[in-house]
Amino acid sequence: MLKKLFLIDGAAGTGKTDFIQYVKNKYHNANILYKYTTRSFREDDDKENLDLIFLPEEEYRLKNIKDENSYIYGGCSYGFLESDLNESLEKYEYTIIIVRSYQTINGLIQRYKEKAFVIPVFIYTDRNLVEQRLRLDGYSQEKIDFRVKRSESCWEDYLENDYLEIPIIINNSSKSDFHRKINQLFKSELVKERYDYIYINPSVKYELISPLYGYKKIIQNKLEEFPFEKNVFLMMKFRDENQGTYKYIEKELKNNGFNCVRADDKEWAHITDTSFNPMAVLYCCKYGIALFDEAEKGSTYNPNVAYELGMMQCQNKRCLILKHSSLPNPPFDIVKDLYITYTKEIEIEEILSNWLISLKGKGR
Repeated sequence: MLKKLFLIDGAAGTGKTDFIQYVKNKYHNANILYKYTTRSFREDDDKENLDLIFLPEEEYRLKNIKDENSYIYGGCSYGFLESDLNESLEKYEYTIIIVRSYQTINGLIQRYKEKAFVIPVFIYTDRNLVEQRLRLDGYSQEKIDFRVKRSESCWEDYLENDYLEIPIIINNSSKSDFHRKINQLFKSELVKERYDYIYINPSVKYELISPLYGYKKIIQNKLEEFPFEKNVFLMMKFRDENQGTYKYIEKELKNNGFNCVRADDKEWAHITDTSFNPMAVLYCCKYGIALFDEAEKGSTYNPNVAYELGMMQCQNKRCLILKHSSLPNPPFDIVKDLYITYTKEIEIEEILSNWLISLKGKGR
């Protein structure tokens, strides 16, 4: 199950605390991440703050919180430990952090986009309603004025940055309406895995062909067993004359930390019970090797290899394409600069070695 990281922003009195309180009570697989702060503890903090740990300046510094996980708001420092965030994402489906900094939010989106669905949310309430709510909660006029002033800077921050693409929850009505909007958010497409995609991680996904819709869960489970970045899909005609070439490729891939994946291997042969099984297998592979070997009488390019390679290319996956010199040039220009020609099987050894070196040189 892919994890979800909610980054909640908004001014004082808009409902951030109510948001995390409701989520904590409603969604049992959710965790509110605590932040450390140098802000002084206030009398109302016991009823308001569900996510803050108050520390003196010196103790805060000793936490060694990374700059990208901390920010200044209202003249005080706020921050969280990366280890706490990683642990929460490991244990819980939903992790929620209140973050009052555009830069920190943007940094988290970039750094965690491959670990979780990162969903920034801005909560907005009209100023007069903020004042009414604070007054009903027993705040003095002095405290209300202080919080409203900070609210104005929060709204300016929203307008000046790229928040316009961030979902907004407008909290201008009743608490029950606000809670319904939170539920809608948790059921929205922002946090759902689409049935017609295979997810490598939340930011890398591949659209399924329709005959494989019913096999999505099996394919995803296969990726848990065989990590995507290790899998190389081998596309070739498996005949006796090619057995030596296959064994060499398999051995070299294994020696370099990769899995040589064949659609007819026992680990892969039964993802589906249809002729689309090779298509299901290639969804699990980050790389591919296509071997167009010496043609048999009456044939040139193997159609199965060509089709599978086309699928890999449509998914923009990096492939090594080998073409025997006896084969005619392809009747189309699009691949003429993509393949490497060989004449003897021993030439494949150097070609494969160079390709594997190039993969490692580019960090795969």
